[in-house]
This record gives sequence, structure tokens and C-alpha cells, in this order.
Amino acid sequence: LVPAFDALATCPPAAIVDTHVVKALVGRLVTTMVELSPQDVAATATACRRLGLQEGAIYEAMVRQGLRRGRHFRRSYAQLVLDACKAAGFEHTLVHELRELNENREEGIVQPDMQPAV
Repeated sequence: LVPAFDALATCPPAAIVDTHVVKALVGRLVTTMVELSPQDVAATATACRRLGLQEGAIYEAMVRQGLRRGRHFRRSYAQLVLDACKAAGFEHTLVHELRELNENREEGIVQPDMQPAV
């Protein structure tokens, strides 16, 4: 699913004639986000940014997955998700939590056994 979405994101905008395909993929990604690896979440964030998606559900799902993974969600992956949210203009309290988790991790404040509140 993620490779298909990523491939779609590399197509020129004029080649994506049927927006129903994009909406169907987004809907499926939202419902399966909890099953995605951190790498797949990062790839999805990059694809969303390239496609210029504005659907808040996909961004919320990615942020929730990043928070759920906690310290196992790499700083670079979290930054890709945060950048995609910013590019889409998606603001939510969970975005602030992920940003805070990422900033605190950079400063060495997050302890190995700490998990963010979800």
C-alpha cells in the first residue's frame, strides 16, 4: 500500500486524473496506519507532502502512530511527519506533543523508559 502511494506521489499532477484513487488510498492508509512501520509512516509523510494533501485524517493518523511508537520513532521520521503537517497547515494538539517529544529527545531529556501520553 505504501509503495503504491509513494509511486503515485512521484507522478506529475496532470497524470493523476482520478482523484478517487488518491482518496481511496488515503482512506485505506488511515485505517491501517497502526500496522505501519516507522519507515512506512515516514514514506507516507513524504508522499503526502509531495501530493499536497489536505485531508487531516492522514496527518492525525501519522502523528498518532509516531507518538504510539515513542522512542522507537526516529527523530528524522518524526521531523518528516512534522514537516508534512506544517506544509498541509494541519494543527492539532497531538502535533504539538510529537514536536515536544522530538525536541526533548534532541536535548537528551527523554529517558529510555518514557512513553508519551496518547
